[in-house]
Amino acid sequence: MVSAPELRALVRLCLERGAHFACSSYVNNELAALTRQAADRGIVLPAEAGQGRREHVTERPQGHSASWQSTACRANCACRRSPDHINEKMILSNRAISYNSLPRRRTLLSDTHPNAVWLADLYRGGAAISADPGLSEDEKIQRLHEHTVEVMEKMSPDMVIHTGGVRLAATGGMDFMRRYMKRRAGLADANVEPVQFDQILADDHYGVVHGTFRTSRGDWTWTRVGMGAWRFKDGLAVEHWELSDGPTWDEFFLAGDPEPFTGSAQEFWTRGV
Repeated sequence: MVSAPELRALVRLCLERGAHFACSSYVNNELAALTRQAADRGIVLPAEAGQGRREHVTERPQGHSASWQSTACRANCACRRSPDHINEKMILSNRAISYNSLPRRRTLLSDTHPNAVWLADLYRGGAAISADPGLSEDEKIQRLHEHTVEVMEKMSPDMVIHTGGVRLAATGGMDFMRRYMKRRAGLADANVEPVQFDQILADDHYGVVHGTFRTSRGDWTWTRVGMGAWRFKDGLAVEHWELSDGPTWDEFFLAGDPEPFTGSAQEFWTRGV
């Protein structure tokens, strides 16, 4: 909600930056004059319509039935429709149009974004080393160490991790993450091995990894569909969430500790490491 002289400059700034602009004032000539530029760029400029009167907009857009109406007639109107009907409409240049008919900007999440490429290397690179039959165990350990050092260069020193589990769900920084990874590996014979990846997508701000993972210890092999969510800032990974079956996560890793445990999740994951 801004004064009329400021409106045009703000709308032009939104057009330049590729941002939608919502105006709680009624449509004026300056806003209406920019709607074509906005539509060509896939930008929406919703605003109030009706010039302050509770009345129908008399010009019905092509392709719309006689039931469409302006937001100005929503209150105390004899032809009032259901809320769902009203919410399906947006006002652009003093006309009611379907939001689905507006050009849509493509999502920025992709598997080719640099953050997605890094995630693919993080997950797939380590899995490939572990599964390489041409490497001895000592060579695998060395390669995995080198791979870990390389991928961690893209992690912020202030990185935060939110672990899986319910009883064992914990949040901590980089030092905690290193100890957690070591402790988790010690509670399993095979520690969260990727079986297959369905999608690895990211943009400048967030990334998701969706796939099937396997963890085993003795005769117990736990295979599940899981996800990893990541947040990025200034080109670095700054936050990570492990998304899995929480109760089974607790059951598996608690059972791997030969000594009963009653402390906090943080204490469990840093115990002995």
